Amino acid sequence: MSPNTCIVIPIFNHKEAIINTIKALKKYKLFCFIIDDGSEIETKNTLKNIEKNEDWVECYHFTTNKGKGAAVKFGLSYAKKKGFTHAVQVDADGQHDLGSIKKMLEISSKNQNAFVLAQPKYDKSVPRSRLYARYITHFWVGIETLSFKVLDTMCGLRVYPLESITKITEKKRLGDRMDFDTEIVVRSVWKNIPVRTLHVKVHYPEDGISHFRVFHDNVLNSKMHTKLFLGMLIRFPLLLFKKIFYKNNVEPHWSEKKERGSSWAVKLIGFSYKVFGKTFCKLLLYPVITYFFLTGRKSRKASKLYLTRLYETEEGKKIFKKKPSAIDSYKHFLEFGRAIIEKISAWIGHIKIENTQFDNAEEFLNLLRTKKGGVVIGSHLGNLEVIRALSEQVDEIKMNVLALTKHAENFNSLLKKLNPNVDIKLIQISEMSIDTAILLKEKADNGEIIVIAGDRTSAVSQERISYVNFLGHPAPFAQGPFILAALLKTPVYLLFALREGKKYVCYFEKFSDKIDLPKKNKEQALKAEIEKFAVRLEHYCYKAPFQWYNFYNFWQDEKPKKEQNKA
Repeated sequence: MSPNTCIVIPIFNHKEAIINTIKALKKYKLFCFIIDDGSEIETKNTLKNIEKNEDWVECYHFTTNKGKGAAVKFGLSYAKKKGFTHAVQVDADGQHDLGSIKKMLEISSKNQNAFVLAQPKYDKSVPRSRLYARYITHFWVGIETLSFKVLDTMCGLRVYPLESITKITEKKRLGDRMDFDTEIVVRSVWKNIPVRTLHVKVHYPEDGISHFRVFHDNVLNSKMHTKLFLGMLIRFPLLLFKKIFYKNNVEPHWSEKKERGSSWAVKLIGFSYKVFGKTFCKLLLYPVITYFFLTGRKSRKASKLYLTRLYETEEGKKIFKKKPSAIDSYKHFLEFGRAIIEKISAWIGHIKIENTQFDNAEEFLNLLRTKKGGVVIGSHLGNLEVIRALSEQVDEIKMNVLALTKHAENFNSLLKKLNPNVDIKLIQISEMSIDTAILLKEKADNGEIIVIAGDRTSAVSQERISYVNFLGHPAPFAQGPFILAALLKTPVYLLFALREGKKYVCYFEKFSDKIDLPKKNKEQALKAEIEKFAVRLEHYCYKAPFQWYNFYNFWQDEKPKKEQNKA
């Protein structure tokens, strides 16, 4: 059965914006309820003219201002009594791209029990104070729901399934003002109402009217989050059980998944670092990492596997007195969180070259002096971002970093906001192509350095891997970095930036003068080069066991596919 949908608009003194809003909504041919929250006479007269000329609009007037939340709650209950099953909430201020309603209705039609939320895509008009305040709200909502998948709970464009939502609004005492928008989302997640999201463009008009009261509404929001946090503590065992053993009821629409690389936790840490400093971030790290540790079952399992395999080696037994436990995995997670803070610190300029120790510095200086370019193979051991940021402080270093994923785009966008002067030379690729190879060849010929991680396999070309021994078990390593080095015909180096105490030690070593892959035994030659790399990666894993940030099953299948087929 198709949903019977209407529109609900809360309004308070948006006498001019409401006219354009109604014009934009007319094409949807949905009945519209406008709830006037005690507006002044000019707005009331405007609404009377709209109701007179538009037979699909009905207005209801509060005699006094009760708050946006009160207006929405009334509108939803009123719409349900009128026989509607779903309601689109639309703010009257004209900030949202109302053309997105079509897609939101499509999502609602396919998921009739779902609560569909608009996730804002802001342009340059957004006030920074508003943006940063939202980050804090996003963080608390993440704690209250044990999920960072709801990226915005404050946007006033959404589609409500009235049957389930009004059960909450009529039984619970929800906020009557700006706090309503967030509270209803959190309580919907608690009630297992499916949540779907859609990115929507948001623009703040220059002459726009804001009814957000800085002091009063922030006090209300603080009270709301205190109440929801206490409510989460009561529900914590059940929420955690559902999080671990059941599919999360918070999911983006399939068309949005490509854009979901953003991490609000990382953005919150970045914002907190710039405003409150490094010490505050270190304190904030504990609740954030604890959340990810408790809810990241697969990541916990992968961390335990890596630490156990490290322990099972002869060298590893010198590091761990006993088999790694959950506490060791938590320590592993914390190290990753600290690495994020260090990345931000480096890009802001708080980590200087003089505070960094360069092991085998002469080899690195020789690379710069020759100006012949080179390939540097790094890994997810340590913090290559520190080297990337330090290279910005030296004019002679021209460093290009290859990323085999688009997920790095959001982190680099955050770094750009924190330090607009950063020149991030990041080349994003899904796999190595001829065009990419030509581009990199030109850069290498110009004396530039190409940096690529050697411990990630491509999501596209998974057959281009070699299984070699790593920590006592066969593990798949990508052939791409080594094929690239052979094509560029430049010297190849290894680089690991490890945190040792309060400083970073950069281990730089020559890997090969030139990688040669003869046609007759190309596969064997490739495997030999990868084996050399795996041995060095092992060596540095022993030096900094908790700084290898691979939180997935790196070993995957114990045997290569060819060996499985033979069996």
